[in-house]
Amino acid sequence: MREYGAENSASAEVFGRVLREVIAEYPADSYGLVFFSHGSGWLPAGTLQNPGRAVSETEESPSPLAAPVSRSMGWDDGEREETPDDITHAEMELAEFAAAIPDGALDFIVFETCLMAGVEVAYELRHKTDYLLASSAEILSPGFTPVYPSALRCLFDTSRGAEESLTAFGASYMSHVNKLSGDYRSATLSLVATKELDLLAARIRELHLSFIGSTDIIDELQHFDRPGSYGDSPAAARYFDLGEWAERSGTPEQYAAFEAQLKRIVRWEANTGHFLPSHNGFAIRRHSGLTTYVGRPELPELNAYYRATTWYRSVWGN
Repeated sequence: MREYGAENSASAEVFGRVLREVIAEYPADSYGLVFFSHGSGWLPAGTLQNPGRAVSETEESPSPLAAPVSRSMGWDDGEREETPDDITHAEMELAEFAAAIPDGALDFIVFETCLMAGVEVAYELRHKTDYLLASSAEILSPGFTPVYPSALRCLFDTSRGAEESLTAFGASYMSHVNKLSGDYRSATLSLVATKELDLLAARIRELHLSFIGSTDIIDELQHFDRPGSYGDSPAAARYFDLGEWAERSGTPEQYAAFEAQLKRIVRWEANTGHFLPSHNGFAIRRHSGLTTYVGRPELPELNAYYRATTWYRSVWGN
């Protein structure tokens, strides 16, 4: 057993070092990761609360060819010299998180973390893990804690494959949530296989969509965040259902090919009928298991950063 002193738990360097130590000191046939913290998908640091912060008044707009600078993984309240003055905590860059994981090192990543079932996140991690279990919406406290005593064993069950084990774990959590009432009966969860994500990107390229996309349908799309609940202004949705977006944006023939590929990637998904209805929530009428960002005219800085993500550059090029 190893004990660690005070360190920045949202540092990719720390995370990578600990992961390497685990693999070196505890050899095993396979590894899985349960990542518990705050999260906001691919978004840059602080932009869940302040979407206009992506480019400050003293910064130049990032080049679309620049490396992604989205800091969205983890949360550490300790004071760090490298943390910007207007952010009170440290967050990890998604690309740095991915780079800290050796290719093929993990059978799965379970995100007990809000808003992580984005196609942008899955694509960034496609070479690092075979499966992701993640939520399109937020994960309400106390998260998976109530089901760990009975369901954690699913993640260690080597008598069945990772897909079956993760589905069993996810189903246990959803069964628990569905027994609750009111706002507590709020959850989304999906199991994403990463192997064929490049083929999904190819199906989207066939839709011939521009970056801004069909802006006239944005307000009609299923979203999974709660605009205005994070102190964000302008209060605009940023996590849309990928399946519905594709269906509304392409021809029926194009969508049929896309949907077939999507079903090969989203191996299991479940959701409640509503999410936090008493707290600026929403009805869940569509849940494909993956979300996507759609460029918004009122968020030009965020649009610029999105053009630098690995997912965007794969689908639409430079």
